[in-house]
Amino acid sequence: AGLEVAGKLDSREVDVRFDPDNLPNSSIRATAEVASIQTGIDIRNRHLQRSEYLDATHHPYIQVRSTSFRKAGKNRYIGRFDLTIKAITKEVMIPFSWTLLPSATW
Repeated sequence: AGLEVAGKLDSREVDVRFDPDNLPNSSIRATAEVASIQTGIDIRNRHLQRSEYLDATHHPYIQVRSTSFRKAGKNRYIGRFDLTIKAITKEVMIPFSWTLLPSATW
């Protein structure tokens, strides 16, 4: 067991091609730089980048790639994703909601 820490990865690239009417052909992919981790405490950020944790030197990116989606309720879905950290890939399930926003008028 470990300590739970909240944070975010500031440097990321995301590709979302999600269509609630066509789940089999939908996809979500994201890549984030480990060095961009922000927990609110600089010393912790540096510590998490060391080899015993995220190992930013040898594994500079965290990646997530969807493999499938299923509907879980009105505007709610569960995505099955391959999550890769330190060259180890594990399957994770991520619940999310999808709301189509009205088009902006410029």
